Amino acid sequence: MSVYKDFLRLLDFSEDETEHILPDWEQACKSLGLNESDVRFATDEWLPKHWDLSLHGVRMCIGAYVRELIELSKLSEYKARGDKILYCSMPSHPACVYANKISGGDGLHISFPDYLLTTVLSAFFHKHTVLTDGDTPCMNPLCGHCGMNSLHADARYKGLIVEPTVVWNWGLYCNEGPKTDEMMDGISGSHWNYVLSTIPKDYDSSIPEAEDLMRVNYLKLQLKEGQRVVSMHTGIQVSDDDVLTAERQYMTYINKVEELTDLVCCSDPQPITGNDLTIFNAPMSISFNSGFKYLIEAVDLVIEEVKRRIDLGQGALPKGAPRLACQFVPFCVPWVSRTFLDNGINLSINTFLAPASSQKKYYDEGDIYKTIAQQWFTIPSAVHMLDEARLIEEILRKYPVDGVLFGFFSFDRWVGTLEKTLIRIVEERTGIPHYYLEGEFWDDDRYSLADRLTRIQNIAYTVKINHMMNGAGYAKK
Repeated sequence: MSVYKDFLRLLDFSEDETEHILPDWEQACKSLGLNESDVRFATDEWLPKHWDLSLHGVRMCIGAYVRELIELSKLSEYKARGDKILYCSMPSHPACVYANKISGGDGLHISFPDYLLTTVLSAFFHKHTVLTDGDTPCMNPLCGHCGMNSLHADARYKGLIVEPTVVWNWGLYCNEGPKTDEMMDGISGSHWNYVLSTIPKDYDSSIPEAEDLMRVNYLKLQLKEGQRVVSMHTGIQVSDDDVLTAERQYMTYINKVEELTDLVCCSDPQPITGNDLTIFNAPMSISFNSGFKYLIEAVDLVIEEVKRRIDLGQGALPKGAPRLACQFVPFCVPWVSRTFLDNGINLSINTFLAPASSQKKYYDEGDIYKTIAQQWFTIPSAVHMLDEARLIEEILRKYPVDGVLFGFFSFDRWVGTLEKTLIRIVEERTGIPHYYLEGEFWDDDRYSLADRLTRIQNIAYTVKINHMMNGAGYAKK
């Protein structure tokens, strides 16, 4: 039996769909350098070890990522027949991006190629080096570059990413992505069409950025202008109604994600792991070409499965086990969460993204771009450091945790630069201890379980001692 077919069946693809997409899946694996041994390893070892495949919703969510990767591998075919292709960088606001798909229909395809390649290869295959092995003139990982941007550069250099109609770069809190594309234009000699939406980062305000109307209106105009130029390249006009339709779908999904988060992070025992929760969180800052269709189906399923576990008192660890919030659970390096779990610690809530309840405060269908701008400024990692500290504090006051884990964005010029200062501020305000584990969020190319095990064990030991002294989480105090 085909190992490629086994992989799809593991993720609950129906027999009919499996037969239909099997040739495309085999071709996608071939183009990425994944051989039969790699697929068998993922099916039999990597996925079952690091992801709770007993949960139907988790299997379907991973399947949604795989479907998008298959679509990415078919973009050259779509381009040949005259379709338009829009690439975007992660993170972005999904409503702005998906509105182009709503308007363009089957004649336009959206993709986040760097994000898809990195997450699927790292999180689900542990084969992030498959595109970076060998002699390439791109970004040396030893220089501390972002793993996602490094892989994107190598994939483009090797011709695995077809030239799009236009790239919409959201340089709102990652400006290395646009710089990477500029570098690749110089190396390859091909000049793609780009649209850059950005905003000054070094900003301080006595009020929340989401309520600073000067800043909100500036971003609103940036996004409207970005869409205007994107439409100029694609020839597809995107109306405010298209954006509103996409926004409604986005809000439907993130409301469900917050329901899942509340169930997971407020229950004792914690019913699922940090990895399994985070693969539902991550699509809050990207858009799939299929929209939220498969993701909503998956999150609905996992919510019901989590409720059943809560009723039965079942958890990833026994009742009373300590838990750590995380800046962003490094699900692309899933052995981190697995190793903490093996040492009696749950990784729990993510502080990187904004919950739906925060974003709903600014929901106004009468001015959709203002809504999106204000929603953007509710994201902790998207605002200036003091506002980020305030937003993180709100999250930590809501969910019971025994500490917070930072350290996986030390490579990032914006997110990582003030990280340790931010930690001190939040720790002083909340009394919740923060821990630092040096690493790379997107891959483990520069570190391994062997050289991080002692540090994880030491953090786990300290958390357990504090937990014994302080009870079930600081946020309940």
